[in-house]
Amino acid sequence: MSMWEEHQIADKIIQILDVESIPKKHHLGRPYMTPYQIAIAFKKRFPETFSCLGLPLGGKGIKSHTSLAQYIARELSRHIKDKSLDNLIEGGFLYNGFLPDLTFFDGKEKITSSAEQSYNISLFRRKD
Repeated sequence: MSMWEEHQIADKIIQILDVESIPKKHHLGRPYMTPYQIAIAFKKRFPETFSCLGLPLGGKGIKSHTSLAQYIARELSRHIKDKSLDNLIEGGFLYNGFLPDLTFFDGKEKITSSAEQSYNISLFRRKD
């Protein structure tokens, strides 16, 4: 059994992505979240599972080639492509032009995206 299945990560991410647009019921639908935002929310909402996974949140300077943000982005992309998420989540990209960096805050420290300038940043949202 994979880590994804064992810890029911898809179900947890679907809960995280269940956010409303502001203003509510906006015609553009729910907001997208980056893998960094999902990883931060995952750590806060599911600390036991976060500990079991043993992955750092992610960002520049973590001195690791694997992070929770990267894992989430890779697995969501794979599961969207193979249609195993039953059309519950959709993905897209944020164009990286004119965006030298992207910084997030987990309540304690700033996390700067480690995405290279040549890559667009993936985005995900729960479908309505």
